[in-house]
Amino acid sequence: MADQVLPDWWNRGDPCQACGIPWCARHSPNEGDSDQSPERGPLGTTGLERFKIGPIEVFFLDWHSVVVGRKTQVGEAVYWGKSYDGKPGSQDHAYRVASASAMWLARSVVSGDMPRPVAVVAVPAKPERRGISLPAVIAESIAAELKIPSVQPFRWLADTKQVKAVTPAERQQALDPQLQTIGEVPAGTVLLVDDVIQTGATIAVIERKLRKAGASKVIGFAPSRART
Repeated sequence: MADQVLPDWWNRGDPCQACGIPWCARHSPNEGDSDQSPERGPLGTTGLERFKIGPIEVFFLDWHSVVVGRKTQVGEAVYWGKSYDGKPGSQDHAYRVASASAMWLARSVVSGDMPRPVAVVAVPAKPERRGISLPAVIAESIAAELKIPSVQPFRWLADTKQVKAVTPAERQQALDPQLQTIGEVPAGTVLLVDDVIQTGATIAVIERKLRKAGASKVIGFAPSRART
């Protein structure tokens, strides 16, 4: 943490003078993050957890909820930072989530717990969504922290349908043809970023397309993981 807190630039959302991330909670924490230490970061986070979606290694900061109806600090920030169902998303919450994500991912790369990616890809926003794309905000912050590019080689087709009440396999099958490739994918390890991991179907579909387009390895990340 920086020795001097600069609330004016933090409150305006100017780029952090240390890392370039707006609303940086690593170098200028807001009130809710003022108890940061080397062991505890923004939003009460203490590091990354990991699990597998098929062959894909996926990292996350915390569970979305402690129990049904009671969100963790990360889950609460993700909820308010997301844009969906007419809710525009809070820029403040989005950047708090992004800052915590960038901090712990950078530490994991430095420590060797995670391979260093050559690029970051955010799960693209659905065409009907308006407001903040939380995965994009997180991806840009991670890219700035790791000094690698954030690229977007995919987009959802305009008539993309919501796919929820099916099995994970059926969801993957339904999502695959709705995702269009529009750009190049860097060769090497790519970090794929979403906001909440539920069934893992979206991560699985995009991972296959990334590898088909040239990525040698794909690592998944989302700040929160839903209890299913």
